[in-house]
Amino acid sequence: TSSFSSTYRVFAATFEAMEAPFFRRETTLHLPRPRFPREFVIPEEFVAEEDLHRGEKKSVDAANEDDDTVRTSNLPPPPVEENPSDGSIRRGPLTFDPNPPEAEEEDFPLSAADDQAELMRWHYRLGHLTFAKLKQLALHGEIPKKLALLNPPKCAGCLFGAMTKIPWRGKEPKSSHKVFTATKPGETVSVDQMVSTEVGFFAQLKGKLTKKRYRCCTIFVDHYSRLRFVHNQIDDSSVETVAAKHAFEKFAAEHGIRIHHYHCDNGRFYDNAFKESCENSRQRLTFCGVNAHFQNGIAERAIRDISESARKQLLHARARWPAAVHFALWPYAVRNAVLLHNSLPVLEDGTSRLELFSSIRVGCNMRHIHTFACPVFALDNALASGKTLPRWSPRARLGLNLGPSPIHARNVYLVLNLITGCVSPQYHCRFDDFFETTRHGGLDVSGTICWQQLAGLSQADQIPMEFEQHPSSSTVQNETP
Repeated sequence: TSSFSSTYRVFAATFEAMEAPFFRRETTLHLPRPRFPREFVIPEEFVAEEDLHRGEKKSVDAANEDDDTVRTSNLPPPPVEENPSDGSIRRGPLTFDPNPPEAEEEDFPLSAADDQAELMRWHYRLGHLTFAKLKQLALHGEIPKKLALLNPPKCAGCLFGAMTKIPWRGKEPKSSHKVFTATKPGETVSVDQMVSTEVGFFAQLKGKLTKKRYRCCTIFVDHYSRLRFVHNQIDDSSVETVAAKHAFEKFAAEHGIRIHHYHCDNGRFYDNAFKESCENSRQRLTFCGVNAHFQNGIAERAIRDISESARKQLLHARARWPAAVHFALWPYAVRNAVLLHNSLPVLEDGTSRLELFSSIRVGCNMRHIHTFACPVFALDNALASGKTLPRWSPRARLGLNLGPSPIHARNVYLVLNLITGCVSPQYHCRFDDFFETTRHGGLDVSGTICWQQLAGLSQADQIPMEFEQHPSSSTVQNETP
């Protein structure tokens, strides 16, 4: 029996009536509208025209509230006429709304199951920013204000990346550790260096990948605005340290600031090259005592905050995309941490440290901030340049986000090519901030990743451990050939 015949419909209705629940159920079978005229009905076809329970004639109006009879029918329900909205206008047979609801956006990058999940998504995108600063951003309206009233959840990346010993005694008040209080930007700058036992990837735009590696970085902190600047170095020599100083002064000059005084540790900053550079620029240079790093506490605190933020971002990204994320990307995680520290409006008056340093209203667009090392789908070069592709060819290529470009507009990002290992500034791209495309580890996102082998980096399967502090490990290991 075909599914569209009247016999099948009667059979289905009868079967439903026989499978009824234990309470009384009245099922009425109606003759469906024939698809053919009456004279063309097949005589062998059985048509149930009788009405079951004919003896129990009871009108619908006579049913009382105690009657538990459920009335069903094998006919489809009558169509329900939609009532036009209050603001609708009827012109002849047509009814239209002059103010129709706006079409929903194609992408909801910030939609979440609940408010706490949305708070965690902002926490991931902003480089694992502390929840106290996230509350400050919510109060200023940079992110949804409803997030300021939530209890902060636990973040596994922050617990793994920023765990410290529990203090067993109190500390002295901060007022007793003030060093060189500044009254304007550039008046005093603290300097220190951070060395990494894990070599850092040296990015390049084209050509064969180089064997150069970043091994340390120099960090500058302005005392007045607490603005931070980081310069990655291939070694901690005097030449590289002076080059870092010139890079910071160039950055300050672009914002109309001149540096007057450097305060730093002994060691590389006590070399003649660094002192001569300060003398030639007529800059004051002071040092802290031997083994008295607390006298340069501003720079030491900056190193701790930057390293913790970069570690959180790397651990978070590697846990979600282990095939593509390598710990050798720490130089770009450090730079992204410094960028977020300077550009986010977390001060009490709703401004950022960069605005306080330059005295210029810069502003911050939250839509331009994306999770570090997240998957990026960049538009194919042929389409970006106005050319065409075969109809069934992929229109985008998969890359890895290394953060905004420091020499381009703020909406231009450095994207690592997972096949060639080259890094290029991209504008036409879409971001997977929450690693949704890599959740199942398909071949389309993990099958063609070979940049680590081309760069000469060994694939680390475990988190690298810190070397013990003894004379034999004070120097950085040579790079792997």
